[in-house]
Amino acid sequence: MNGHASAPASRHGRDRRAHVVHGPQGAPRVSGTAPRVAVIGGGIAGLAAATALAERGVHVTVYEREHQLGGRLRGWPEELADGSTITMSRGFHAFFRQYYNLRGLLRRTDPALRTLRGLPDYPLRHSGGLQDGFARVPRTPPWSALGFAALSPTFGVGAT
Repeated sequence: MNGHASAPASRHGRDRRAHVVHGPQGAPRVSGTAPRVAVIGGGIAGLAAATALAERGVHVTVYEREHQLGGRLRGWPEELADGSTITMSRGFHAFFRQYYNLRGLLRRTDPALRTLRGLPDYPLRHSGGLQDGFARVPRTPPWSALGFAALSPTFGVGAT
């Protein structure tokens, strides 16, 4: 291999036109005594770095200041005054199908992505009553961004 991306491979999924373009080969596994590395932060970037290093034989320790991993995607239980428990989060987050790199990372431990649960839509409700959604948005960039802008009642071409 010459260090350049290989020819596109077919990709299975709902977008039959999508192709995977593999990047250059990563660093080989560590030979000899494995180094020890500290990764600061247990969000997506920190966990991706820790995963790549561990796959190459490096001893990795992840340090996270919170009690849970996940960074801005984490959720935590809170007890309400009536004794019921709800899940709190830091706000808007979703694993959209267009996030190919994130899905690739998750497939390293869950090849079939069984831990993800699909939703029919991810509605965004605005204070004025309008609602945006993603159900009808194309999945392939750049059509996904253009489709959202065109279909949105609050953003882009469809805005009033």
